[in-house]
Amino acid sequence: DSDGAGGRAQQPRPGQIRLWCFQAAARGASGLCFLRWRTAVAGQEMHRSGLLDSDASPRRRFDEVREAIAELQRAETFWAERKTECVAAILLSYDSRWAVESCAPAPVVDFGRHLLTVYAALRTRGISVDFLRLDADLGPYPLLVLPMPAYVDHHLVDRLKAWIHN
Repeated sequence: DSDGAGGRAQQPRPGQIRLWCFQAAARGASGLCFLRWRTAVAGQEMHRSGLLDSDASPRRRFDEVREAIAELQRAETFWAERKTECVAAILLSYDSRWAVESCAPAPVVDFGRHLLTVYAALRTRGISVDFLRLDADLGPYPLLVLPMPAYVDHHLVDRLKAWIHN
């Protein structure tokens, strides 16, 4: 089973889809989305499994999702309307990303990789993280991260100063 790029495509292990569903609900997800309903019948994407096999037959992955949803519905009082309190926020600046990626001084500068590194550093320490637009309310967060701020306008500077003083 190849991923089309010389690697091996991994099927979710038994129970892994259930784990992901419960993890999402426990962290306050308002819905669950799955990348592929049915496994593609041709092309590179046929190596990425859907909930149904390529012949449209429901098998283990489909059954696991169906069972996880039924379990979540039975336990709805535990997780419904649950809000995860994030203590950190990563501010996303698409202007900065564009500036860094289009004018990078070296090919080793990768905004996306840097963003994932910052996120992983927080998550491995058990810190829940929200991703925010630059105009979002900064008040609830004791920790803010603005990755690679190549472009910052005076409005954001003023908001960050106010956040620091509060």
